Amino acid sequence: MTAEPPRRRFRPPLVVLARLFAMQVWGVILVVVGTVMRVHLAVVFMASVLVLVSLLRAWWEPSPTTRWMAWISPLLLVAAVIIWLVAS
Repeated sequence: MTAEPPRRRFRPPLVVLARLFAMQVWGVILVVVGTVMRVHLAVVFMASVLVLVSLLRAWWEPSPTTRWMAWISPLLLVAAVIIWLVAS
């Protein structure tokens, strides 16, 4: 019987994680600004990109901060879709 070494999950370089975090922060800012300026389709698109980026960060860097950001992004997407539908 042979013991296999435990598999390590891929972890990208710190620069990639920092860029993903910056994308998340700018995504939240753009969603808020787009909602205020009533650019609803752009807000829905940006919120969906924000969900994808948040899921990537939560997968690569599971920490309490990334978990919080991963939960807030789908909520922003739902809010953006609701506001878009109400405004249409």
